[in-house]
Amino acid sequence: MRVKVALGIAVCLASSTAYAGDCVKIRNGKDGYDCMKFSRAERNAAANFGLRLGDSYKTVKHVLGRRGWVVDPDWLKRIFSYTGPLEDGELICGSGYDAVCSVAYTKSRKHVYLTLSGTDEETSLIGVATKP
Repeated sequence: MRVKVALGIAVCLASSTAYAGDCVKIRNGKDGYDCMKFSRAERNAAANFGLRLGDSYKTVKHVLGRRGWVVDPDWLKRIFSYTGPLEDGELICGSGYDAVCSVAYTKSRKHVYLTLSGTDEETSLIGVATKP
């Protein structure tokens, strides 16, 4: 009986929303911060590209580069025409208390769009989306 209960608890924990690998800080509505949580679907979307939510942009860029992905030059041209020069040449970041950054990568006519925390010290990955 104990084995069944323990197994049930393990399955429940594995299927629930989980924290990122490293803590990506978000405001908790008080005077402090909590760690951002990600659903299984969000974590799987990142894993499809060999990525982990919460990883630094430096790590993300390295992993994608090893897999043949490059920053999408067409995306950069479109963004550049709206924003002017980019600070580090590829990330576009908002400003303010809850700023986010974005970048697009391409490989073999496929595209992946990344969202990163603009307020976290590591510019951590918080979202991965594809365009059909």
